[in-house]
Amino acid sequence: MSPELSALLEHLAENSTVSELALHSADLRGADIAGAVFDRVDLSYAQLQHARFVDCAFHDCRFDRGELEAASLRACRFDRGRFDQSRWTQAQLEECVFHEASAAGIDLRGARMAQSQWFNGDLRQAVLREVTLDRCIFAGSTLEQADLQSAQLRQVGFDRIDLRNTDFAAAALDQVAFFDCDLSGKVLRGQRMPRSQFVRTRLAGIDLSGADLTQSNFQGADLRGARLEAVAAAYANFCGADLSDARCQSAYFANSLWVEARLDRADLSGADLESASMLRANAVGTRFSRARLNQADLSYADCSEADFDGVSFSATRVHRATLPRGPWRRQSGVIFQDADLYAAEAWSQRRDALYD
Repeated sequence: MSPELSALLEHLAENSTVSELALHSADLRGADIAGAVFDRVDLSYAQLQHARFVDCAFHDCRFDRGELEAASLRACRFDRGRFDQSRWTQAQLEECVFHEASAAGIDLRGARMAQSQWFNGDLRQAVLREVTLDRCIFAGSTLEQADLQSAQLRQVGFDRIDLRNTDFAAAALDQVAFFDCDLSGKVLRGQRMPRSQFVRTRLAGIDLSGADLTQSNFQGADLRGARLEAVAAAYANFCGADLSDARCQSAYFANSLWVEARLDRADLSGADLESASMLRANAVGTRFSRARLNQADLSYADCSEADFDGVSFSATRVHRATLPRGPWRRQSGVIFQDADLYAAEAWSQRRDALYD
């Protein structure tokens, strides 16, 4: 045990709070500390490899350029503080909270973070390559040029973060949530992203071709000009999303939801939209050529100038939909009048009359 570690442990035996202590470049390897409070302690350049901290609080502390390889932290809280250029490779961070921490260039390669949270932090150019993130939250933080290549993300939440320059190459994203984020123009071809959330997220021009988006939620998302060719997106939710000019050829959208979505000029040729619900969708000039619309519901949708050449229809509902000119009445497999919707409309009119 180094003299610095011995002195620190001796101090903590008498007082659980350490204030304004200079431990710059100190050798604290293998430290095992629980329940301590560190206030304005300088741990920059400190050697903390294989250290263990449990239920500790760090207020305005410095860890910049510190060595924390294989360190283990559980239920620790970090308020503010600096972690710039520190090295946490293979570290274990469980149930930790980082609030307004500066961690630009932090190296977390191969680390495992479970149920940890980063609020309003600076993670610019952070190296999170091959990291495992399980039930973690990043809210209001900066991840500019962060490296998440080959990372494993499960039930991770990103809230109000610009991720346009964050590298997700070869990352596995399962049940990842993006709320009010910006992923515009990113290339995520062929990636597995099932059960993910993209609520109100900016995805304009994103390339998701060939991706697995099964059961994913794009409600209110901006997907203008997005590339979704050959995606697997069964049971996906695109309600209220804007997919104007999106390219969705040969995609699999069975049982998907598109209520009030914008699909103007989108290309869905060859797509499988079996049992898709497209009520009140705006599909002006949309290409549905050779698509499968078996048991799909386009009731109240605006499909004026849409291309339905070679489409497969079977029990396809178009109740009060605006359709392009053509011999629709001779088209087999199309249901023009929906008795249930007529009944719902009549009930709505009676209800409105009661309040007039």
